[in-house]
This record gives sequence, C-alpha cells and structure tokens, in this order.
Amino acid sequence: MSRKLKKSFVVALVIAGSAGNFSDAFAKNVELKSIDELKTHPVKNKDLWVIAQTADSVNKQSVCISKGAIKFSIGEISVVASAPDWKATVVNERAKICCEVALSDLHGLKDVRPLRIKSWVATNEKLKSTAFAAQQVSLVEGAPDRPDESTKSMILASSTKIPVEPGALHVLERIYETEGLTGIPLSLKSKSAGGEQSIDRLATKWCLNRELTPNVFEVPNYLTMVSSVDEVETSTAVRTNRDRRQMIRSSRGPKKPRPGASSSTTPAK
Repeated sequence: MSRKLKKSFVVALVIAGSAGNFSDAFAKNVELKSIDELKTHPVKNKDLWVIAQTADSVNKQSVCISKGAIKFSIGEISVVASAPDWKATVVNERAKICCEVALSDLHGLKDVRPLRIKSWVATNEKLKSTAFAAQQVSLVEGAPDRPDESTKSMILASSTKIPVEPGALHVLERIYETEGLTGIPLSLKSKSAGGEQSIDRLATKWCLNRELTPNVFEVPNYLTMVSSVDEVETSTAVRTNRDRRQMIRSSRGPKKPRPGASSSTTPAK
C-alpha cells in the first residue's frame, strides 16, 4: 500500500470517529491502523458495539450495545437501560436532567419519527448499500398502522452479527414505536404505493467493535431527577458547574457554625 493511500485511510477513520454525539466518548480509543496492519493483526472480538447513524438524512443518532446494556442517543437526548429490569433512564445532557421510567411507560422520543409497525415479514427486496460490507443482515418489510400513498410499507435491514439481548431490542422497539425487532436496525427505507423506494429513513454510517470501558452506560450522579420524560426532552436550560455546586449546597441545608465560633455579629459602622 502506498504511503498516500495509508494516510487517506487513517484520515477517513478519524473523520468517522468524530461524527455523531458519541464521538468524544469513543473516538479517543479507536485503533488507527493501515489495511496491511489489520491483515496481519486482526482486531479481536470485543464486548462493545458503537453504531453511528443518520435518521431522515439530517438527525445524527448513535447506538451503543453490550451484554446487559444499551444506550441510544439523538442530539442531546439519551436513553440508557440495563438488565435485569431494563428500566429506561432518559437523559438531557445539555440541561443536566434525567427521568427514570418503566420500559412500558416509554412511548418514543420527540426527535425519532415513529414507525407504528406491529409485524415484520421477510422480503425479497434488496438494498443497494456498501455500509453493510462487514455485516450480516436480515431484510424484512412491514406496513404502518396508517399507510398512505407516499409510505405504503417500510423495508428494514437489521444486523444478525451484532449480539443483542431481547431486553435491549425491547428498548429500541419502545423508541421506534414498533414491535418484532430481531436485530439492531441498520437501514430503513419507505416504499410508496407504486413500489418505489424513497430516500433513507435510517442509514448507518459506521460500526465499531471495541473494548468496553466502565463508564459507557453510567448515568452521571450530578444529574437532577425530574418527574417526566416530556420535561427531559423539552427543557432548554443549561446548568453550569457553578449551578450544580449551588444545588448541592442547597440540598445540604443551612451551613452550620464551626465549634467555638461566636454567633454575634459586629455592628456596622
């Protein structure tokens, strides 16, 4: 491989690692290797999958999946859930607030267009995409509850390579408002009444398989718990580090005087 081609390959990996909301958390540990190095030192199977996607051609979203845990992010909003109960914690990273709800009480997200498809069946449709070169996928088709001329059905490509537990799939089903997922969604196209496939409703940009770090699925303890998912999604408040310190001081109550300190004050002159 020429030096110029190797350099281009590394630059492409850096760009991929910098896309999406999860970039800061994961790009630092992406191994930058040339194609020759990857052939002689193949990457071993690791515990964490990171998937960067684009929804409706504009919204960037990411999925992190590992044994017993999942994290879905779109914009400033994340949904984190883990075994055994798979309760969903919805986080607004900008406003520093969160809400924990039972999975049955999670009814989609404001920035995720609902599918409203209750069943999927195998299809002979083919998707023209190079994003799945290293993935095994299953293709299924389903009709929305209220199909119209512009969207008669949806064609879904799901990964059969990425290991995923039923609980994690249920989390994605609640987010997408659908049922019957058998793998991580990688691509979604709508199909019109005339049979034409429209632009991508969901497209996968890249997948990374890497070692699991301890804090990937942690919900930060400095977040303020609120009562509803709607409040988490609609809040635009930005709490700074100073705000959080003030909240911590307020929760401790009035400051107690030091032992031996006088309670009297000196009159102002």
